[in-house]
Amino acid sequence: ASNHLTLGNGSIFAVQLNGATVATEYDQVVLAGNLTLSAGVDGADLAINLGYTPLLGQQFVLINKIDVGAISGVFKKLNGVSTDLSEGSSFTVASTGFQISYLGPDGSTGNDVVLTVIPEPASLALLAAGGLLMLGRGNFRGRREQA
Repeated sequence: ASNHLTLGNGSIFAVQLNGATVATEYDQVVLAGNLTLSAGVDGADLAINLGYTPLLGQQFVLINKIDVGAISGVFKKLNGVSTDLSEGSSFTVASTGFQISYLGPDGSTGNDVVLTVIPEPASLALLAAGGLLMLGRGNFRGRREQA
């Protein structure tokens, strides 16, 4: 375990996600001290190389902070593109949706950096549109049968 980790402006935290097993299939840093992510516009970059298709709901603990204390700051870039990856932000890498948390695997307590696989935003939009279409067709049939 490392003592402290500071990822300042221009820093890149690169991770490989090639499976569900920590240390052999995906990267993890175990940290016994403070974690500071630069708050600047050109802050720390989370660089993700996704080498497989993870299951919906799967979690990756990228930084396992075993000491007490909150994480300071958030990632400000994703794969080199400026974006604010604040708590609960969602994003897509290689057609896979992710949500980031700085509060541990349960998203409410703790202090680990965790990615959770979620439905990709375009898939969610299609699913919602399909559901609305089905509801609309059901209402139309009901009105036509009453006439």
